[in-house]
Amino acid sequence: MSNAAYTVRARWDEESKSWWTDGEDIPGLCCQADSFDELVETVGVVCSIDAYLRITYRDGWSAAAYKSWLRRMLTETIFHPPQAH
Repeated sequence: MSNAAYTVRARWDEESKSWWTDGEDIPGLCCQADSFDELVETVGVVCSIDAYLRITYRDGWSAAAYKSWLRRMLTETIFHPPQAH
């Protein structure tokens, strides 16, 4: 596992009244939320080491199964264009 740190710039969209990222900082990372805190938590929770350890060590999933699940979760919750409200 990598200990790399990333900086992601969030922007406020006045029209949709939401915070969003556009994939500029991390290619493919597009996320939208009603509050800045929600945006930060969405990214942090889905990609956390705690989630990895829980799924692989506690629940017994293989690393490949975790990778497949994470790819699906990121695609469904984060890696999509922002939607106007």
